[in-house]
Amino acid sequence: MSTPSTTFHLFPRLPIEIRLMIWRECLPNRVMEVDQQLDELLWDEDDSPPCTVNWKISTTNIAPPLITLVCRESRAVAFESGSRQPLPDPGIAEMEDILDFGPYMLPRPWLDKKRDAVHVNWEPWADIERETYDWGDPIRCIMWYAARTRRQQASIMIAVLQVFQNLGDNPTNPHHFRWTRSELADLMRTWPCWRVVVLPPVIIHTDVETAAGFFGLLSDARVQLVAADDEAGIDRFLALGGRQNVTLTPEFRREQLAVGKKELCDAVKAVFGSEERAPVMQPFVMFRLCTRLCK
Repeated sequence: MSTPSTTFHLFPRLPIEIRLMIWRECLPNRVMEVDQQLDELLWDEDDSPPCTVNWKISTTNIAPPLITLVCRESRAVAFESGSRQPLPDPGIAEMEDILDFGPYMLPRPWLDKKRDAVHVNWEPWADIERETYDWGDPIRCIMWYAARTRRQQASIMIAVLQVFQNLGDNPTNPHHFRWTRSELADLMRTWPCWRVVVLPPVIIHTDVETAAGFFGLLSDARVQLVAADDEAGIDRFLALGGRQNVTLTPEFRREQLAVGKKELCDAVKAVFGSEERAPVMQPFVMFRLCTRLCK
């Protein structure tokens, strides 16, 4: 008995409207990272990073979706709402602070304005780590890109708030920070809702086939955010850890998530004065896909 074919040979004969609908279903919902993560800021110095090629996840995640490589028709579908993103227009005076953040940024990331969210990995401690205290404004940068999308979803790391939680408006060395606490609060209030990653990311090491459906149908959406209150969504990713040839690092613990949510509440009250005076601040968990199986 011959093995059944998994190739649908009649696809080219389908009406064009149906083919285009199928191609659009193949497009991923991504989290466009503006910049790379600094592993040394995410994990303790005494611990080895859970992925030796975390930087590669970011550089893969900014590439155009895989269907741009299939045929002219699928490529046209991807470009209906997606494109490589340039730096903000240098001719606009108020964009100067955003342009100065350029040295941090990944080169020309792909952004689908209908489907994607936007995330900045930058943390205030990165300025001290790199001794670059005047590299523009990452908060205005993330708002600028998010404003170009339909969903207008912008996310940050919790450390952005925590650094200013105890800093106040009179930092010992103000040159290490771009804003005072009140300046940061005033800036963030201009955006109605923020997604905040409250834990170090969980990195899933597995092959493309196993990850399909979790990180896009073609596993080309290597970064995903799940709301901290979405227990079913989190459990769906964690269940991958029970499959063969899959590892999740670091180990995810519910009690750690509870602590992260509490820490976000405390940071919001400190930075904004109260939760009522703050924009909506939603806790999230980040999952990242490494297909190099470096573990």
